[in-house]
Amino acid sequence: MCHPAHLSAKSNREKSFNSIVKDFNALQTNELYIPALGGRLDFAFSIVAGDHLASNDIGGFQKSFSNGQFYRRRHINYDQRFIHLSEISHVQRTKDQHDNLVQQVLRLNNNDVIGDVIDKSPLSELIGFHAVVLLPNDVMHDLHEGLCGQVLLAMFKESSTKRLLSYAEIKGRLISFEHDSYDKKNKPPFLRKKRLHK
Repeated sequence: MCHPAHLSAKSNREKSFNSIVKDFNALQTNELYIPALGGRLDFAFSIVAGDHLASNDIGGFQKSFSNGQFYRRRHINYDQRFIHLSEISHVQRTKDQHDNLVQQVLRLNNNDVIGDVIDKSPLSELIGFHAVVLLPNDVMHDLHEGLCGQVLLAMFKESSTKRLLSYAEIKGRLISFEHDSYDKKNKPPFLRKKRLHK
C-alpha cells in the first residue's frame, strides 16, 4: 500500500508496479497452483477492479471526462457523444491498434495524448494483462455518460419520427422528471428540438 501522490512520479510508479508485476508473473508461472486429478490448476491473473479514473490510470489512458475519447472500448470523442447512433459508427479499440498508439506516444515522448492514450500501462508486462481487455467497464462513465445518452437520444428521435410523442411531450416529461437530491445540481441540459431532427 502506498499513497497515490507517491505514484504520480513516474520513477516511483515504475518501481512500485514493477515489483507487483514481477510477483504476479512468478505466481502465474510456477508458484501457485492447486493439485488436481491428472494435473494441476494454475493461478492466472484475470481482471483489475477499480473506478473509472483509477482504471484509466492503470491502463495508460487519459483521466478526463470532458474532452478527447472517454470510452476505453471504442473510439468515441467527447464531441460525438450526442450524435445519433444511426449516423455514426464508433471504431472498436483493438489490442493491436491500442499497442500501436502506445508505441506512438512513447516514441514522441512529448506528453501528447493520442487516441486517449498517454503512456503504456504500468501493468503492461503482466502475463495475460492488456489494458483494452482486462480493465472493467465503469457503469457511471462508460455506460451512463457514454452509451446511455446516445441510446436515450436515439429513443427520443425514434419516438418523434414515428410520431409516438411530440417534441413538446418529450420536453414536458424531461422537465417534470424528479431528480433525487444527488442529481439536482447535475441535471442534463434541455433537449433542443433541432437535436431530434438531425
